Amino acid sequence: MERGDVIGLHIYSYVAGTLSESISQDSARVAEDAVKKALPGVQLKVSKTARKESAADAVGNGSGIFMWAETDKSRVLAGSAVGSKLTDAVKAAAMLGEHLKTGAAVDEHLQDQLIIFMALAKGHSRYLSGPLSLHTQTAIYICEQILSIKFQIIPVANENVIVECDGIGLENSLLIQ
Repeated sequence: MERGDVIGLHIYSYVAGTLSESISQDSARVAEDAVKKALPGVQLKVSKTARKESAADAVGNGSGIFMWAETDKSRVLAGSAVGSKLTDAVKAAAMLGEHLKTGAAVDEHLQDQLIIFMALAKGHSRYLSGPLSLHTQTAIYICEQILSIKFQIIPVANENVIVECDGIGLENSLLIQ
């Protein structure tokens, strides 16, 4: 359940259409600087990819950035944005920075996706998350209604919560044992 210490930062920045590849490179640099500012004193191994998509792979003009941080406990937290020149880099870095500030092991984009797997799994499952998104609350409600199980939401420090449940232990009867 621990997130661990952030050890790596990965950035994928792109542009398409008539936008210059330098915008992609600038976005990657701005994003890296913003994350490093949010994590003062933390030594990060950084990998960056900045590219211009081929005309065959894109229609029209656009830009975007996807970035993720990895921890020494094999956790991954992400931030992303699409949009206008350097604005997307700042948005993505801010999103990732907010995820990292919580200290949670799961970001808002993963928390709702884990619910169905926890509900169907055999045994007890749990994770540490930041505040629950509306998607996550809805996924919990649906699983509780359909599977007659109960999730526990345990508040902890920094507005984080522990989400846990005992799954139904679904097994695929079509698999050969």
